[in-house]
Order: sequence, then structure tokens, then C-alpha cells
Amino acid sequence: MTFPEKTSLRPSMYLVLIFTAIIGYDMLSNPLVSVKALGNSGYFAPLAAAVPVIAIIIAMFALQKRFPGKSGVQCASLIIGHVPAVIINLLLIIFWRVFAALSARDIMTLVSTQMLLKTPLWFFSTIGYLGIMYLAYHGIESISRFVAFTFIPATIIIIIVFCAAFPYIDIRQLLPVLDFSITDLIKGAFSMSYLYFPLILLFLITPYTKKLPSARRFTMAALALSVLVFLIQNICAIGIFGTSGLNRYTWPTLEFAHVINIRYIALEQIGVVLLTVWLVLTFGAAAFNYWGTALALSQLFPKISYKMAVLILALPTGLVLLLPQNIIDTRFYLLIFERWGVLAFFGHPLILWLIAVIRRQGKES
Repeated sequence: MTFPEKTSLRPSMYLVLIFTAIIGYDMLSNPLVSVKALGNSGYFAPLAAAVPVIAIIIAMFALQKRFPGKSGVQCASLIIGHVPAVIINLLLIIFWRVFAALSARDIMTLVSTQMLLKTPLWFFSTIGYLGIMYLAYHGIESISRFVAFTFIPATIIIIIVFCAAFPYIDIRQLLPVLDFSITDLIKGAFSMSYLYFPLILLFLITPYTKKLPSARRFTMAALALSVLVFLIQNICAIGIFGTSGLNRYTWPTLEFAHVINIRYIALEQIGVVLLTVWLVLTFGAAAFNYWGTALALSQLFPKISYKMAVLILALPTGLVLLLPQNIIDTRFYLLIFERWGVLAFFGHPLILWLIAVIRRQGKES
């Protein structure tokens, strides 16, 4: 097992890790969900979904302040008792691993249809999966170094590509701006909240720093940067294709990148560049997610070492990756997890914090 007491993360790494974890999944298809929720004003959906996430971040850091050096898994045992904590955390681990695996399968299908047309899906899925396991096996230090190395160039390229799409936007596609009710906005926020599910990993990395206020500020910055990327992305997708045109595409973000023509750059397909850069972030996000699941499992059952947990998760995760027959099956299963995951991932930290406050457990603020 990696030893938390010997491992530390700079507060700035919270910006890098959390941003990568959020952007690494479903960046290319989420405009489909926002448009179904709010129509032409769908670009407000990821912004509205981020508002309650702020409370979740505050609750997670408040728990760490009450229980210094303890992860969310360990805090749950102290707050609600060992047996209930084991049951709830085990269900969360299973839920999260299946959701992350299905998201990875969605991305692998994208690679299969856009880049590796003649390569069997199972072959490069296995290669990619082994690479993710290898990185996760070496712990959060290796993951953080990999993510830090790719964060700045990948983020800059993604923002440049999105901004390059502005001249192709038809403003009429974005109007009327506020054509929704409060109820519609709440439904839109609920439907897009799955974008921020990776923030549950905060439960596991808060013990890795003693500078909690700085780490919280960098986490908020990661959330703000993610919201900015989603906002620009949705404005571009809706502005170029419109609400009806978006439904023709499985990955609309990649499609609008195909219409971009940047002068004086010797690149015939900027969409391929976007996809390649995003896949680098996806690889880091997948390794981070795998590390979090393995660490949670090893903390839930102390007799299982972290590295043993990495190996134990290999077979079930691989089976989930190969379970869906096509993209339709994958999206169907993902939709179920996206709807029910809100209660699991956002309700759990808030309830733990409320119980700790009511019972006055841990260190008083």
C-alpha cells in the first residue's frame, strides 16, 4: 500500500488533479444532455449544476478539518459506525467503479470510430486499461506527476480550439437567452450534475495536505476552470449546430471542431488534435479514478493492501468495459448511473458532515 503519512501533495496539485478528473470524462458529448434540458439556453446547465457542488467541496474540507489525516472512508467509520460505513462505502465503491468503467467504454468507442477504425475494440481497450493500471499501481505520486506534465499544454490547446470556433457561431441559435423557468433550470442542473461526480475523489486526497485553505482555493479554481470550459464548449456546440442539429451527432464537440479552419497552421483536421489532447487528459483521469477506488477498498478492508486492491479490481472492471455491445447500450447504462449518482455522490458527504456537526464529533471548528 502507498503510505499516506509519507506522501504529500502541494495545494496547486488539487487544481491539476480535480480539473483533469472532471474534464477527462464526457467532455465531447455533454451538449446533448444540456440541450435536452434547456434547449437553446442549454449552456446554462453546467453552470447551474456547479452551484450545489460548491457546498459539497466545503463539506468535504470541513470533514477533513474535523478529522485531520482521515479520508472520507475513514471518517464514515468514525461518524456512523464501522458496519454501516462498510456497507455504504462498499456500495459507493461498486457504483463509482462501474460508472467510471462505462465512461471509459464510451471513450473507447469514440476512439474506435474516429481513430483506430481497423483495430479491434477489445485489443486497444486492453492496452489502454493495462496502461491505466500500471500508472495507478505506482500511486498518487506517479499520477500527479503525469497529470502535472500534461495539464498546461492540454488545457491551452482545448481552450484555443474552442475559442477558434467562435467565428462559426450563429448568434440566433443561442437565442432567447433566458427561455426557461426555475423548474427547468433545476432539472437542467440535475441532469448535468454527473459532470462533477469525480469530485468525490476529494474524499481521498484531502489527507495529503496540511494546507487545507490553500487546497480548497485551488479546488474551487479547478471547478471554476471546468465550468468555463463546459460553458464555452456548449456555447460553441449550440451556436454552430443548433438544438436540432446537435441530435444528429454522437459526439457534437468533436463535430464542431471539424468545421474549424485555423489559418497558417499546417493541420488539416483540428478535430484530431482536440481528440488526441483530450485523450491524454482522459488517461490521467482514468488512472486517478482507479487509484481512488483501489485506495478506498484498501482502507475499507485494511487486510487488503493498496497494490493488491489494484489487482483485485482488474477483472471486474475489465468485464464492465466489455459488457455493452455498442454505444447505445453504453449510453443507456450510463444514463441510469447519471440519474441515481447525484444522491450517492453528493448526498453522502453532506449527510456525513451534518451528522458530525449535530453529534459534535471530531475537532470543533
